[in-house]
Order: sequence, then structure tokens, then C-alpha cells
Amino acid sequence: MVEHPSLFLSLGKLAKKEYGRSLGQVTSFAVSPDGLMESVYVRQDDGRFAKIPADNFRIEGSEIVLISQTKAKAANLIDQIPLVWRKNKPRKSARK
Repeated sequence: MVEHPSLFLSLGKLAKKEYGRSLGQVTSFAVSPDGLMESVYVRQDDGRFAKIPADNFRIEGSEIVLISQTKAKAANLIDQIPLVWRKNKPRKSARK
């Protein structure tokens, strides 16, 4: 789940796949009770609707780009590495 304030502004805009092909029009969102965006609904060029995890989208300027599931997971892990390092860092004792 992600927080994409600019993705909310993309309602009605066209989304593209990462190599430039058209995916379709952003039509709706699924939001969790705590306000995080879970999924994006896209009306594909063939008229069908697709529910795509919000983590798979990236905002590039004014464009909405769908990236692969593998790239999305890798980016998420990269973002979490500093948190893991801080968690595992030994703490200095307050007593001397």
C-alpha cells in the first residue's frame, strides 16, 4: 500500500506501460480504511477494466507509468534498507 497524493490527481488521465505503450484511462481507486491507496482501476484500451496494485505505478512528471511487479518490489525493498540498518544498529548505552 502506498501514499500517492499525485496519483489521486491522475483520475481520468491516460496511463502508460513502462516502455511507452498505452495502458488505458485511470478510472477509480481502492483505498484502505487508514487512507492508503491499495489499487488503481484502469479502463484498458479494449474496454475491459483492470485492478492493478498501486505500488506498480510511478509518477513521471505529468505521466502515470505502470512498472513491472519485480521492479516495484525491488524499489520497495531499496526504500526499506535504511530502516533495517537503523533497526539493527547497536544502541549506545545511556549508563557509564
